[in-house]
Amino acid sequence: MDRSGVQKAMKAVIKSCGITKSISPHNLRHSYATHLLERGLNLRSVQHLLGHNSLNTTAKYNHLTDISRKNTTTTVNQLTNDLTLSWKLNL
Repeated sequence: MDRSGVQKAMKAVIKSCGITKSISPHNLRHSYATHLLERGLNLRSVQHLLGHNSLNTTAKYNHLTDISRKNTTTTVNQLTNDLTLSWKLNL
């Protein structure tokens, strides 16, 4: 199916579902990539799935979302939870 066919099919599905928000194949692709990254897939895997030649193109999807920000905070907190810092002062 060519690009025009995909767009027509999406418009038909969106209309039949009663969705009034503007949705494009690009929105769907961007959302898919973002959710894959949020679920922990690495950037190279997402690059392969999207068919990008350059990792820089895929990296555009790697923006921080609320979920990934929360996951980062949770992971850092778990890693440092039992961390105790101490030092000696030699005068």
